[in-house]
Amino acid sequence: MESDRRWFLDRRLQPEPVELTSREPTPKIADTKTRLELKHTDKKHVDVLLASNMISVGVDITRLGLMVVAGQPKTTAEYIQASSRVGRNAAVGPGLVVTCYNVHKSRDRSHYEHFTAYHESFYRHVEASSLTPFSGPALDRGLAGCLLAMTRLNDPRLTPGRAAADVGEHRELGEAAVEALVQRARAHVSMPAEAEHRLTEDLRALSRKLLDTWIKLADTARQEAAGSRRYSPYDRDKSGGRPLLFTAMDDDRPVPGSDDALFEAPTSMRDVEPTVHVWLQRQPLGGRTGGGA
Repeated sequence: MESDRRWFLDRRLQPEPVELTSREPTPKIADTKTRLELKHTDKKHVDVLLASNMISVGVDITRLGLMVVAGQPKTTAEYIQASSRVGRNAAVGPGLVVTCYNVHKSRDRSHYEHFTAYHESFYRHVEASSLTPFSGPALDRGLAGCLLAMTRLNDPRLTPGRAAADVGEHRELGEAAVEALVQRARAHVSMPAEAEHRLTEDLRALSRKLLDTWIKLADTARQEAAGSRRYSPYDRDKSGGRPLLFTAMDDDRPVPGSDDALFEAPTSMRDVEPTVHVWLQRQPLGGRTGGGA
């Protein structure tokens, strides 16, 4: 029904907005995401959504077109991720993001004063990952995946998923990847000759240990009945045997300390630690349970 102003359309909005925050239970969050996909003509559609930074990732709903950002997020990466949730359907039109600053916060005032310059170049303000290249923890988490990727992609013979079992026949490709990593470490930063020698020799030893173990696992798989190895659980060809690489988030992880356990590789810099389950034991009303002071 049209109003007196022809450029407006009268439509009753929901009396209560829907939430997408951590205080909502998981089943309700899933239901909210489903409802967000519905058009405004559907009875269960969503008019207004209150969201925390939970909306920054994993919400790919093309019908969202307007976002109000209450205050400048703490990181530029979060600001980019959150504001990119709207205007994702080019056929409908561009999205509109309105940022509301708090005059009492100096950080918000600074962003207001430099609004145009900041938004013209805010990708330069994206925070770098806190990582020291070639440090012990960095090598523990990233060396296996990096070495296998460099070896696999250096020659078409080792590129197919099932070719992970053929590395013993092409060890020179692995050795080339090892030396490339060593040269990259040497060129990373200038350091005293003794420290440089220690770094490169340690890196070469770690890389060759991975290469030797890779060949050993491939040979062992060949001796098993119909045994073989493939690079990762994400390979399209699932008939290549057990995956060589795994992540800390996988349910089926190798036994700690085994040869297979050397080939852990993160899928991103966010997913580097395994999940930890926490169970809360509720006490009955009226007193404590168990003994002890």
